[in-house]
Amino acid sequence: MFPQKAEDRQKLKKDWAKRAIALAMKSRWADAVSTNLSLLLEFPEDLEAYNRLGKALTELGRTQDAKDAFTRALEISPHNPIARKNLDRLTQLGDEAPRLSAAGRRAPQAFIEESGKAGVTSLLDLPPPKTL
Repeated sequence: MFPQKAEDRQKLKKDWAKRAIALAMKSRWADAVSTNLSLLLEFPEDLEAYNRLGKALTELGRTQDAKDAFTRALEISPHNPIARKNLDRLTQLGDEAPRLSAAGRRAPQAFIEESGKAGVTSLLDLPPPKTL
């Protein structure tokens, strides 16, 4: 049974979001899909879950399902840049799933860059320039 208190529900939502992000960071896309779907069963208007779901479905080559997730995100927030950008890119690819190369990697023309939040990282203890 799901918690009824607002603060408990928000903690549950936050925990599921963290789990979905951690799974995506490990490229465990199928698990990320199911985690985001579980979150959406309880929180059907969660914009970020739809964006994460679309990304995970894209990585699995489930293009139409990914388009549906990004479309739903745009229904919730019509000006959401993450959903708009990804939906536009998937539309340009057409209905074909991204093909894998012989090495099991996505073909360069099917690559969709990670979109969303950006960050800056400082590198520490770098080797001397000659080594780099």
